[in-house]
Amino acid sequence: MRLSRILHLLATLITLALASSVTAATAHSKPAFKPCPNNVLDNCYDRKEMREFARVAADMVEHYLSAITPNQPVRPPAVTFVPTGKHVTAPCADEIGRQSADSTAYFYCPLDSAIYVGQDQIWQFYHEFGAVSPVVGLAHEFGHFAQDVAGVPEPTSFGESVTHENQADCFAGAFTNFLRRQGSLEVGDVSNIGALLKFVGSQEGPGRDHGTAAERQAAFNKGFKGTLTACNSFYPRNPIAR
Repeated sequence: MRLSRILHLLATLITLALASSVTAATAHSKPAFKPCPNNVLDNCYDRKEMREFARVAADMVEHYLSAITPNQPVRPPAVTFVPTGKHVTAPCADEIGRQSADSTAYFYCPLDSAIYVGQDQIWQFYHEFGAVSPVVGLAHEFGHFAQDVAGVPEPTSFGESVTHENQADCFAGAFTNFLRRQGSLEVGDVSNIGALLKFVGSQEGPGRDHGTAAERQAAFNKGFKGTLTACNSFYPRNPIAR
């Protein structure tokens, strides 16, 4: 996966600005992107650099969010990075009722419009499924944010949860198509995404709240082979693409 031309230009401008500045950056400033050979993100970052890579991934999805809302700018969700061995308070409770996120987190919380990304989880995606996979995974979480903005109702059953998750996969597919048109995809990226979807797909059975690998791949392909508008079919009354 390559850094898009636009984000590469942004990275260059940030680097030049930092080099010429005498003011120390604040804790909340975005870091300059790490220079990767030929702008290829695969095998460029190591485990301890996942915070920086999470920022790169977020910038790529935020760029897409800006592209699909040119007339109605939307403030993107905050992305909170959780280092290995740490916990942060999150208003959304997990499956056992804890209101916290740890280094295995990768979820969107509608209560604070924030996405929580754990160092262990993003590294697993990056290391095992290529640089494109954690970026697409983050786009899935941005898909939940888009649902929130559009007023898509929160699921109240396992079946509704599967539909909810499938639409987020469709959003991730539309984002990946955007990357393809930007020239950011490398040979093997699409197959890596397929491997990721197979890895995270739920098994058939009662109580599953995500699609199976096949369902998730089909939902992803709906967005990837079409446009974001195709993803409106999951909730026609609350379109995420207008």
